[in-house]
Amino acid sequence: MTPPHSHVPIVAICNIAEAFYDFLIRVPDSDSHLKGEAYRGDRAIVWIGAAKLVITSLAIPHEPYLKQHAGYTGTRSTRPATNSHLLCKDIANDPAVLAEIVQFAGAGATIQVAPYAATREFYDLVDLLRTDYHLTVLLADTNERDHMWVRDYIDTKAGFRVLTARWLPNAEDLLLEGIVCPNKAEAAQVAHWFINRGQACIVKNDIGENGFGNVIIRPSEFADKAAILDHLNASTVLGVPPLTVEALVANIGTSSPSFEAFVPPIGQGAPYLTYVSDQLFHGFGDFCGVVIGHELTERAWYPTLVESGLRIAQGLQKMGYVGFFDLDAICDADDRIYLLEVNTRRTGGTHTHDFAHFFFGADYLSRVTLLSDDTLSSSGIQDVNLLHEAASALRYPIGDEERGIFITGTSALERDEFGVIIVGRDTADCVALQSTLVATVARFANTQK
Repeated sequence: MTPPHSHVPIVAICNIAEAFYDFLIRVPDSDSHLKGEAYRGDRAIVWIGAAKLVITSLAIPHEPYLKQHAGYTGTRSTRPATNSHLLCKDIANDPAVLAEIVQFAGAGATIQVAPYAATREFYDLVDLLRTDYHLTVLLADTNERDHMWVRDYIDTKAGFRVLTARWLPNAEDLLLEGIVCPNKAEAAQVAHWFINRGQACIVKNDIGENGFGNVIIRPSEFADKAAILDHLNASTVLGVPPLTVEALVANIGTSSPSFEAFVPPIGQGAPYLTYVSDQLFHGFGDFCGVVIGHELTERAWYPTLVESGLRIAQGLQKMGYVGFFDLDAICDADDRIYLLEVNTRRTGGTHTHDFAHFFFGADYLSRVTLLSDDTLSSSGIQDVNLLHEAASALRYPIGDEERGIFITGTSALERDEFGVIIVGRDTADCVALQSTLVATVARFANTQK
């Protein structure tokens, strides 16, 4: 995305952990889960364009590599001394980082700010910069605070069902049968109603992250409502009501597509598609990356997804929403599409699209397919220089072809994980390069033992 005020310095705040803090703080081993989100802050290096100040919770060891090999020479990064998993709050409490923002704003004392997600802490930071530091702060791609409720409402399972049922003329065909319940007792009754009909269902948190904590109920596993309720009560992750009980797709296919759009302020143009991706999963709900490529436009579900996404975008714009959102879906084995939820923020594919647009140009879909994965195993390699050495033969470009990898995530090396954007001819080529990369890194790691 091109910043709306291209002459104004832009600050990218990758507050991923902060966006999910209220949910993840309640789950077992919450600190580990929150740090797992903070690792993804590396993505912000490839947001937006070449010139920006990136603020993350953790250091970005591969930053010099991306500057040299991908052209982000005008980007620099900083981070607060403290990591509480609430990045904007940590920035607000760190005089050194605040001084760096003021210095970056320059003589005009004006900046644009672009967060991963607009949170309470983000708006508090904006207020601080405006009042205490006398900066003119433009919101590059999100609402002002008074419209935060719109972002929060459509981001819930209940809000998604209410609004899409109003906006989509074919909502009955696109939404899985589901009931919003005020408590676990009613959710158990609805789940029992589903399984009495021989239909498996899923009980979903109203807000959540990556499907974490959702509970599947299958007909063969529960004798009565009491057994279902006991099972729901045993879950420590099913959160504050309401809960949504939704039919489970029986003959699930291989596609989990996602549509992303940008919604400008009212009067500043129509919402527009940024990209469509197919999400990749290791297992149920275990998101591990996205593929963006021209071949997706040929899938049977593509026109329905894009039309539905743009209708939702138009509805959100009328309500005053500004910014990115994505629409997640799932397909059955016949490629029939069902819409699942909206995420009102940047997502796992936004940085991949931003990178492709910056590096290859606006027509990148005519040239390459990209696969982004933040959770590849480093096979024990925790030194960024060794990782670069291990993967050097696959670095983009491979020979004279538009193929190869860009390492985009290294803060998680302490957890033996790293992230990449893989460039290939098509999805199959990208997946093959991914497999080759994992095997190559593993072989190299063995030589270091």
